[in-house]
Amino acid sequence: SLGGSHAEMMMMQVLQCVRQMATKASMGNIKELRRVTQLPMKLCKQALDETKDDVDNAIEWLKENEEARAQLAKSKLASRHVGEGRISLFSLPSAVGMIQINCETDFVARNDVFVGLTDSLAKSCANLFAAKAPTTSFVEMDAETTGTIETEDKNTAALATSAIMTSIGENVKLTRGCGLSFDPTTSVVGSYVHNNGAFAGLVCLKTDNMESREKIQQLADVIAKNVVAVAPDVTGADGDRIAAVMDLDLVFEPNKNVAKKIKGVTFQTGANITVESWVRWAKTEV
Repeated sequence: SLGGSHAEMMMMQVLQCVRQMATKASMGNIKELRRVTQLPMKLCKQALDETKDDVDNAIEWLKENEEARAQLAKSKLASRHVGEGRISLFSLPSAVGMIQINCETDFVARNDVFVGLTDSLAKSCANLFAAKAPTTSFVEMDAETTGTIETEDKNTAALATSAIMTSIGENVKLTRGCGLSFDPTTSVVGSYVHNNGAFAGLVCLKTDNMESREKIQQLADVIAKNVVAVAPDVTGADGDRIAAVMDLDLVFEPNKNVAKKIKGVTFQTGANITVESWVRWAKTEV
């Protein structure tokens, strides 16, 4: 009868729900599988759902799952030391971005894929700061904050870095980022990268006369180069970062420091020039 068919259908739906509940991954087994495999909770739950909440079978299922294998490979790589790496800079007319990514070997640090990643993320960092209000102080970001930077393909810096780990076969760490949005009518940013990104420096100068912008830009680049060559002694300057740079001897101009160099350019151009901020990074600072 019609009523009997309806009752049978209802009973089948109830039995199906009961079976689903009986094989649903339990929280205890999810936690245990995560402890054993170190894989994400979502992936552990999926494995247990597929194997009727059986931990041993779930482990075997994960071994055959492509996503799980990739995650396992990354987990193994992530514990390895990253002593090499690269720092990349990207400059825009009113902004600059700097990114440091570390890896295990110098071979990978010079790899085209790795170099392309650092350059691309430095550009994304510069674009991020270009949208901010101008200032004269560099903003340094930790790995977590740097990881949220949006890439050109609408991904994140953290995911872009993680994605190359398995293809390169080394631990790759997005270490930090830095940037500045500045007013190009009153500020100039000097930059210098040494030895394929082993060291990098940024300097922001402020001036009241942009008619001699080329000379002031050259000055900013010279100061950045010397900041990289001879790390300013901030401790000796009682913590005064600007004083530490002003006292810095110029490596390529004997008997002259940064303060004298600025004074000389001021005499030539008639522009008042001040050092507003600076940053110096080394790839070994992880």
